[in-house]
Order: sequence, then structure tokens, then C-alpha cells
Amino acid sequence: MKKISFFSLIVGLTVFLGSCDKDKTTDLLVKKSGSVNYVIDNVTNIPNPYPISDYMDNPEDADDEKINGHLLEISVALRNFLNTHPQNQYVFQKASASAISSINLITFINDLGSEYSGNSEFSNLATVIENADLTHLSLNPEDSGVIEQYVPAIYIPNLSNADITKQPIFVAGFEVNSEMPGMEEYEDFVVAWYYDADGNLIETLLDENTVQNTSNPVFIVSNGEEETINRSREEFPLITNNKSASSTRTDFHSHEFQINH
Repeated sequence: MKKISFFSLIVGLTVFLGSCDKDKTTDLLVKKSGSVNYVIDNVTNIPNPYPISDYMDNPEDADDEKINGHLLEISVALRNFLNTHPQNQYVFQKASASAISSINLITFINDLGSEYSGNSEFSNLATVIENADLTHLSLNPEDSGVIEQYVPAIYIPNLSNADITKQPIFVAGFEVNSEMPGMEEYEDFVVAWYYDADGNLIETLLDENTVQNTSNPVFIVSNGEEETINRSREEFPLITNNKSASSTRTDFHSHEFQINH
């Protein structure tokens, strides 16, 4: 299964999301849409030569292909909603409280539901999130027959240096297929979208170096596993991106990340 190798939290199928105390997060809601700066910082526009749907194919893992399809659908609905109703403050504060810079999208729609109950874009986003089938039949021989359950999430890999006032760059959580003709130089790239000041949607290819250097927040829509205990930064202050580690699966049971390629 080929996942985003350079975004160390979502390479494998597992991202553990800490639950948040509802009483502690109510005041994070942005009751009215804010505004964002449409400047794009340190992002070179690399045209995407193929439809993004061409990168979702995985004949070796039908459930992975299914999940990729749902992540794309959620990403499109999320970018459409956040373009007209920016929620950077809410997303940043929730992700900053998480040990893994992530936010559960089910929590997102529940928290904002009353504010945007009549909004068609929010309604569409809520529908695709609620209907997303992110179950995965494990292909690990040791877990034969195990159905893995996941929830949709936003992961912000550049949270520590992102500018909350700037527009997000949106990414669906899977890589391009570098084995396709003409794509050899784009191994470990992803398809990303952002809007210009006129509201035009720009599609580009993005790599790790760009993510590390842009001050635009990068919102990666991925699949995560929600734990019942709260994993906050205060409880797990030693968690950092460890890009030298490798494994066949991404796990967050301790103060380290493990990534696979």
C-alpha cells in the first residue's frame, strides 16, 4: 500500500487522534467567517498532467482504493466550504492541542453544525464525512480478517511554522503514481489545491520541501484512528516528526513516530 511517505504522520493507514474535552473546545469556534490572505508563499506551480482519480488505483488493495476515493471526496467538499467560510483559527487551535497536529473531521462538523445548519456547502461536507466508509480489511497475515476502522481527519504537517492568516493548501491523503508515463521525477509528490485572490482554484503538485518551507497551512485530509483517551501536547510533549524511522505501519503508542515507504 503506497501512502504519502514524506508526511510522516499519514504514511501508513493509522493516525491516532486524541479526543478533546467538549467543554475546553467550545470557545474555539469561529462564530463568523473570517478572512484570509491569498498570498501563496514559496509554492512553485507544477501542473498536474493526469486526473487525480488516476492516482487512486490500487489493484492489490481494494479497500485502500476505496478509502482514497473517500479522502478525495472529503477534500473537495472541505476546500469548497473553507474557501468561502474560513475556519483557520478553529482548525489551528484544535490541531495545536493535539499531540499529532490533527483534527477529527467528525468533531469539526459537530462543533460547527449549528452555526452553518443552513449552508449548502457545509451540508455537503457533513454528508460526505458521515457517509465515508473508511473501513479497511487488514492485509497483514498476522491480522488476517481484521477490519480496521478509521475516521476522517485533517493533519497539518507544517503547523509549527504556518501563518494562521494565510489561506490553506488542501491535499488528499495519497500520493501521485510515479510509475505512470512522465511522472518518474514526481515520486512522493501529492496533488494540492489552493485559491487565488479571484477565487480561481489552482491545482499543483507538492513535495516535502515545499511543505516544509511554505508558511501557508497545509491541510491534509487523511484517515485516522480515534483513541478514547485524550492525547494532548501537554501529555505527550516529546512527540516530534522522526523522518529517519521506518516501519510497515504508522503507530503513535509512544513518544515516537514510525513511517514506512
